[in-house]
Amino acid sequence: MTSRSPIRNNAARQRVLSFGAVAATLVATASGLLSALWKSLCTGPTFGAGGATELEFSRYGTLLCYSDQRALWAARNLGAHVFPYQGTFTPDGGLTGGVVEYPTLSGLFLWAVGLPASTDRGFVLSAGVTLAVAAGIIAFLLHRLSGHRVWLWSFAPAVLVYSAYNVDMLPSLATVVAIAIVMWPGSRIAPVVRAYLGAIALGVGAGLKLYPLMFALPLALWLGFALHAEGRLRARWWQSIGVLATAGGVLLLANLPFAIWQTEGWLASFQFQSARRLDDNTMAIWWWVPHLLGFDVADRTSTTTTLAAVATAVGLAAAVTLGWRSARRFGVFPWLQVSGAMLAAYMLLNKVNSPQYILWLIPFFVLLRVPVRWVLVYFAADLALFFGYFRRLALMPDSSQWIGLETLLGIGVLLRAGMLAYFFFAFLRADVSVGRKTLTSGSTSTSEKPVFRRAYRRMVGERPSMTSASR
Repeated sequence: MTSRSPIRNNAARQRVLSFGAVAATLVATASGLLSALWKSLCTGPTFGAGGATELEFSRYGTLLCYSDQRALWAARNLGAHVFPYQGTFTPDGGLTGGVVEYPTLSGLFLWAVGLPASTDRGFVLSAGVTLAVAAGIIAFLLHRLSGHRVWLWSFAPAVLVYSAYNVDMLPSLATVVAIAIVMWPGSRIAPVVRAYLGAIALGVGAGLKLYPLMFALPLALWLGFALHAEGRLRARWWQSIGVLATAGGVLLLANLPFAIWQTEGWLASFQFQSARRLDDNTMAIWWWVPHLLGFDVADRTSTTTTLAAVATAVGLAAAVTLGWRSARRFGVFPWLQVSGAMLAAYMLLNKVNSPQYILWLIPFFVLLRVPVRWVLVYFAADLALFFGYFRRLALMPDSSQWIGLETLLGIGVLLRAGMLAYFFFAFLRADVSVGRKTLTSGSTSTSEKPVFRRAYRRMVGERPSMTSASR
């Protein structure tokens, strides 16, 4: 058995640590750090009990520096460094003690980054630096996978606007890590092992925000069809079920200690999200479309929540069904395309579509070759939504001047919804902007097929060229 030549090894290292990869990583990290500094403008200069800044809505709206992190510091006892989920859900819809309204790993993250801080400013900066590093890691992985399309991430306004807004950079990182594990160009790790390791990363992501768990199903189906193509008929479904069990098992492990020893506080986070009322804060079509038509649905939260859940389930099932039909025809399940379509359906049809969820979506803009012009339209819609919503805070408590900003916000919500509907189908028929070895074997052979088009050109195992990667 001969070893690889030093020249080829050196070339591989240069590709991994190329100028483009380093530049994209630094730009994304710098954008995340600027986000933390920007959000810190809404803190101090004086601090009250527990190191919390007094509410100043005019400053939030003037500087557009509001962040959930600053709000959580006092509202969720992070300033007292209370270990998460020691509390209850109150009848009026509030949370007590250390309950955080996010999954357990996000609660642990917020608690951990708050330990060295004594004020909400220190907390915002501590969390922001960590999340900026996560943004840089995402950029590095995306460049390694898709070349110059990474700039859709590194230069995205959303990285600057939302990196230090909440913790959504972390589940996005977990998702990209899972994709990189499975699709890393030239990987010599066995396909089944890569699929299981990817499932572990998705389980970690689900422990941060639940949405990455749904990507385990397309990954499991991809593996099943891959093993079927290799003639392993008996093993294919057992291996697929194992992928699902692995992702679900990681999520279970992340929740089990809290479910056993802090049951009431653990359940409180789910009760809070379930009881969340429909209003303009949800940023979803279920409130804004009726509102723009002159209807009030705030008192119909239960009915609308059920409708949103059913619609979301139908959208997710439709994406998987279309992927299944493609796999039956071409022999390879297009898991990345289906995952992107599932995310678009979830963001469009779910009860809540918070503005920072765009951080979940941008990696799919990079990894799937959708037209850049429509990505820029989505970015514009998101900025309109951001400005329209947070600028209104400068006018509180007088809401008589909100009309123009509400119009801008409504346009942003509707345009964003229309683009999500477009991307649902665009993702399904997109080429994958990733150079890798195929999952079905260790050699460079066939590539995936898009759902609605004929099999696209071979690109498996090749580094995307500058031309193809920047389309």
